[in-house]
Parts: sequence; C-alpha cells; structure tokens
Amino acid sequence: MRKKALRLVVMVLILLCLSITSVRAEEDSGSREDAEDIIRQQMEALDFDSMDSIMGEVSQDNQFYEQNFAFQSFGDLLSQLVSGEVDLTFGQWMQEILNLLFKEIPLQGHLLLQVAALALLSQLLKSLDEHFQGSSAGEIGFFAVYGVLVITLFHSFAVAVDIVRSTTERILQVGFALMPALAAVAAASGQVVSATVQSEVILGGMNLLLSALQYVVGGGIVLMVMLETANHISPKEMLGQFISLIRILIEKGLKIITSLFFILMGIQGIALPAMDKFLQKTASTAFSAVPVVGSALSGAVDTVLTGSTLVKNGIGAAGFLILLCICLLPMIKLIVCWLLYKVMAALLAPVADSRVIGLLSGMADAAGLLIAVLCSAIIIFIGAFGIFLYTTGAAL
Repeated sequence: MRKKALRLVVMVLILLCLSITSVRAEEDSGSREDAEDIIRQQMEALDFDSMDSIMGEVSQDNQFYEQNFAFQSFGDLLSQLVSGEVDLTFGQWMQEILNLLFKEIPLQGHLLLQVAALALLSQLLKSLDEHFQGSSAGEIGFFAVYGVLVITLFHSFAVAVDIVRSTTERILQVGFALMPALAAVAAASGQVVSATVQSEVILGGMNLLLSALQYVVGGGIVLMVMLETANHISPKEMLGQFISLIRILIEKGLKIITSLFFILMGIQGIALPAMDKFLQKTASTAFSAVPVVGSALSGAVDTVLTGSTLVKNGIGAAGFLILLCICLLPMIKLIVCWLLYKVMAALLAPVADSRVIGLLSGMADAAGLLIAVLCSAIIIFIGAFGIFLYTTGAAL
C-alpha cells in the first residue's frame, strides 16, 4: 500500500515538473499573448461610462476633437493608446491650432469695430464743449456713449467669464470620472496605499481649489472690472489703488492655491510609495517561497503588475488628451479676447478719451487674469494626475 502511494506521489511530481518545464519552454512565445490578454481583461473590467458621456459632449461642440480624436468611446481611445495606434503629429496639431486661432479672430473682430465707433463718437461729443463754452451737452453725450460702451464690453467679458467657469467645471468632471479607474488599476498594480489615499486627496483638493478658482477668484475679477468701470467715469481716478490691491490679491491667491496643493501632493508622494514598496516586496517574497511553483507564481504576479501599470499609463495619457481637447478652444477664445482689448486700447489711444482707454486697459488686465485662472486649473489637473501616476509607478 505504501509502495503504491509512493509511486503515485513520484508520478505526480514528475508530471508537475514536466508541466513547469513545458511552461518555461513556451514562456517566450506565449508571454506576449498572456500580457495582451491581461491588459484587455483589465480594460474591459473598468467602467468608463462617465468619460464616454464627457467625450460625447466634447465632440458636439469641439472642432479640434472631431478632426483629431474622433474615437467611438474612451475605451477605444485607451486601446489605441496602449497599442500605439494613435498618431500624435505635433506639426498637424500646430496647424489645427493656428486654424482655430484665425477663425476665432473674425468672430470676435466685430467687437473691435463697435468699440472703435463708440470711442470716436464719445470723443466727438466731448469736443462739442470746446465749441459751445459753458454747455454740458458734450459731457452728457459722452456719458451716454460711455454707458453703451460699458454694456458692450460687459457682454463680451461675461462670455469670457462663462467660458472659464464652464471649462473649469468640465475639468473637474473629467477628474472625478477618471480617478476611480486610475485608482483601481493602480491598486491592481500593487500601489494599494497610494491609490487609496491619494485618490481621495486629489478629488477633494481639486473640488475645493477649482471651486475657489471659479467663485472666489472669478468673483474678484468681476469686482475688479466693475470698479474699473466706475473709476473711469470721471477724469479723476479715485479707485486706482483699490483696483491694484485686488489685482495683487488675485495674482498672489493663484500662486498660493497651486503651491499649497503641490506641497500637499509632494509630501504624500514621499511617504506613501515607501509603504507600497514594502507591501510589494513582502508579497513577492511570499510567492517566491512557495515550493516548486513559487517562481512561476512570482512571474505571473509580475506580469499582472506590469500590465496594470501599462493600462494605468494609458488611462493617464487618454485623460490628458481629453483635457487638451476640452481646454484648447476656450483658451484660444480667451487669448483672442485679451488680444482684442489690448489692440483696441493701443489703436484708440491717439484719438479717444483717456477714460475710454483706461477702461479698455482695465478690461485687458481682467481678461489676462481669466487666462491665468484657466491655466491654474489646467496645471492643478495635470500636476495632480502626473504626481499620482509617478508615485504609483508610472512614467509620463
């Protein structure tokens, strides 16, 4: 009886050794297929419904996306990025950006003509006082035209403010839609602690800071424009110092907001990866210690972790491309708006009233701050997700 049992054990060990030898012999030819299967299974297990909804909204009103990234879904974009099928031609992108810029200038160019006509009319009415001494008709006419000018400029500036708020809100939506999938894949790649803690900090920090950019900083910029309007009603500027104070507070606030966020992310990026590395080392040692099949198990785990890292990198790259499509056209609109204010102030300076020129210069400064707000939102998004990918083992 003991001899039969011993023979059975010996036969099982021989078959097991033969199977391991066969696996090792076919490892080179089948490792690629296994890795591709693992990557495909991981991508299929992720939920990208929120990102698909965002991509559908972007595709409806974004010419740059339609011409360069007309993908059926976020999963389709991710699959092509992982497999290297996406053609990212820098020269073609620059050509598309220039085309969008030159198309946007005529769309906002009518504002230049309206403001120029109103500025010249206000100067003409003001000159009536020189011909009719003691008459206030010219000053009354100036105030009437100044009011129409303010309404025209306020309308264009309100559009710019709405662009910043809607784009910032969409950036936040992308962050909330992208982070669960990134955290899940990061945890699958062995970065459990970093994925759990950093994902919560990033979402909470982005929600707080981008909301502050939208409502606190954005509200301060609107207040600055209103004060600029009141400041240039009379020839004597009485609110200039107060406006300068608000501008300084906004500029310093933008720097403080971004700096605090990156300091917090940097502190976490130092401590959390060490804990994940310790857990990975422990798990790898435990798998390697399993008799006979320990090395095979350790190799399989390494394959899964490598595939998860590749998927994680792909999700990050896809998110950055979607961010580019979301922010490119609004940024071009804001730059054109700022440029038009600057051009109007420069061209009308020799012929228009100094109060009108001061108002246009103030509007240009406010438009520049709106650009800074949107740039801060983009930097926070890229920095947060870039640090997350780096600390969880991804290389951008």
